[in-house]
Amino acid sequence: MSQPPPKTGRETIYPIAQQYLVKKLKERYEKGLETYGTPLQTFNGRDCLEDLMEELLDGLMYTIQAMLEDKANGNKCDTCSYRHKEGMQEVPITRQRVQGRKQVPRKSRSKL
Repeated sequence: MSQPPPKTGRETIYPIAQQYLVKKLKERYEKGLETYGTPLQTFNGRDCLEDLMEELLDGLMYTIQAMLEDKANGNKCDTCSYRHKEGMQEVPITRQRVQGRKQVPRKSRSKL
C-alpha cells in the first residue's frame, strides 16, 4: 500500500515519547531489581537475541489484536480491510493454516 506524504498534525510526538519512554525505562529497571534483585546485565547467561525475538513477536501479536479490536469497534483499519479484500478467512489465529500446517498456540513463557 502506498501512503501520501504526512500533513501537518496536531502534536509533535518526540517530547511526549521521550517523557513516556524515560518513565517506562525507569519502571522496568525498578521491576527488574524487585523481581530478580539485579538490573539487566551483559553476559547474564541468557540469549538476548532469542529474548528480543520473543518480545518482538509478542509486540506484533498485540498490534494485530489492537487492529482487530479497532476494526470491531467500527474504526477504519486498512490492514484489516486488506485481509477481507484478499479473501482471507475470518478464523481465530490459532486455527489458521500456515504453509500447509496447523498453527498451534504458543507456549507461555516467563517475562524478564
